[in-house]
Amino acid sequence: MNAQGNHNADMHSQLRTDNVRLHSDIIRLSTELKTLRVLLASERSGEQELEQLRQSLFEARYTSKQITVARDRPTIDISSISFLLQNAVARLSERNAAGDGVVDLEALSDIMSFDVVDGVRLGCELVKTGLRRGLFIVNSAFEFKPEYNQRPIALAKEAAAAGYFVIFAAWQWDPEEKLKHRGRIFGGSVLEIGRFDLELLEKLVREAALESEGTYLLTLPSEDFVEFVPTAQSLGFKVIYDIMDEWEEFSEVGQAVWWREEFELRAIQASDKVTAVSNVLAEKFSLLRTDIVCIPNGLRGMSHREHFVSNRNHSPNDKIVAGYFGHLTDAWFDWPAVLDLASGNPDIELRLVGYGEPEWVRERIQSLPNVKLLGFIPADQLAEVASTWHVALIPFVNGPLVRAVDPIKIYEYLYFGLPVIASGMPHLANYPETIALQSLGDSGQLIKEVFARICAGELDYSAMASFTSASLWRERFAALVAPK
Repeated sequence: MNAQGNHNADMHSQLRTDNVRLHSDIIRLSTELKTLRVLLASERSGEQELEQLRQSLFEARYTSKQITVARDRPTIDISSISFLLQNAVARLSERNAAGDGVVDLEALSDIMSFDVVDGVRLGCELVKTGLRRGLFIVNSAFEFKPEYNQRPIALAKEAAAAGYFVIFAAWQWDPEEKLKHRGRIFGGSVLEIGRFDLELLEKLVREAALESEGTYLLTLPSEDFVEFVPTAQSLGFKVIYDIMDEWEEFSEVGQAVWWREEFELRAIQASDKVTAVSNVLAEKFSLLRTDIVCIPNGLRGMSHREHFVSNRNHSPNDKIVAGYFGHLTDAWFDWPAVLDLASGNPDIELRLVGYGEPEWVRERIQSLPNVKLLGFIPADQLAEVASTWHVALIPFVNGPLVRAVDPIKIYEYLYFGLPVIASGMPHLANYPETIALQSLGDSGQLIKEVFARICAGELDYSAMASFTSASLWRERFAALVAPK
């Protein structure tokens, strides 16, 4: 092996060693942080544990300084946990110095908000020290789950990947509602807070006096989140309102009871930039703004093992398999058309992944052996399920709610190599190997024709590959934060 080869081998060996050390430190510090939280909520002084925590902080800082290879992302994690520990150790020391070691009600309230307070301070510290390029605040109807692909979650992950510290404000119906992930920091870069933490967030960001780039992405135009718009602007944040759904129509079917027209109109008028998931939504508000940018949904990061896994052969039971994954509510899922399709075409098997189907559907399908309700399946297992399908369906009820939708699932369908038959969304006709119908109706013969094309090798997989490769969330995020 030549000198360059030896150098590369040494570098790889050092990389493995450094990653093991970093991983070990992160696990140890995370465990000790949990111990410290227990101590804060107890009456114990915990002097021995406190000394161990101080030693852990010293060792973590030493490790971070010593490691020069592959340090970017793991070092941020160590910095995050170290910063949290440093603040928590100071708190415990102050409490012990008070003398009696008893936590009063006001202090207990501080402890309960400990994660959010120190989490926001951590984000500000990482920004001020240059480890993060700025704060990126985004709200959502959902809690942050990295394995999910809802638009706010996908954009939050892209913001973190682009170098921001993300503050993910999840919806709460009232202050008493507990969020499972409130205060949790994902990957050292995404902190979840609750809707009722906005006032606290403002206070902490003002105290930090940040001078770097900040963005507030408004995706849920409820009263509290819209009222935070001028606050964010006063903090120096660029505000983007992303019209991700036809909220007025969702409200009509009882799916967005918080929606009020006045707040959405205020969001559109007050934001620095407005984007929309479809041209239908951009056109709806074109009288208010003519500069609304259409940014469709996108494709999550997927492995090559998931690419074009669809079934191109006859099934063992000789049936054509058509599948769907997503919400199954009859507010927009066209159950009558789907059940008619199944009853009229026993040679087509429908495999439906998701939840929310009404009771009357579960009763009806007992007489339809070719309809399979598979329940919820995690995103990382969908490729395996889809590998048995020939065709994918998006059978939505035709109407104003659905016409504004750009379904995330279609990007995954096409990545899996599945031709798509959809109803209610005419704009999908522009997508490769996609048939857009006004209503699903009796599409049995159409499914059989598509299946014949699959068996004959006539699908344009190159067009599907080009489309999905140009539809990554990374590209969507770049368009979102680009100057107007």
